Amino acid sequence: MKFNNAVILKKIVATPEIKCNLNRCSNCEMNLDNLCPDEQGWITELPENILLPFLGFRPGKKVCLVTRQRFNGPLVLKIDGRCVAISRTIAKNIKVLKTTVGENVVKENV
Repeated sequence: MKFNNAVILKKIVATPEIKCNLNRCSNCEMNLDNLCPDEQGWITELPENILLPFLGFRPGKKVCLVTRQRFNGPLVLKIDGRCVAISRTIAKNIKVLKTTVGENVVKENV
């Protein structure tokens, strides 16, 4: 079977971006893996993982989802001005308070 590389390349380039159709709400707490690309949130809870603080994950830090890798691959996140990739299983255990871009969160002492 002979393939025409130009036709295959056109099909790959023409494939649409993966759309995010999760339920959206502003200022709600969710798991980190529920963010859509270009959404940001503030970390509220972390699992017991010794490597996360070294990667910059701490409660109160702002994190932005850059991209989701296909085939259940890692999530690429921007935290402290650098990109970090973590697995989706770890991201499911990180709680964030989702905010809109440019919005600041004021923490209140309860």
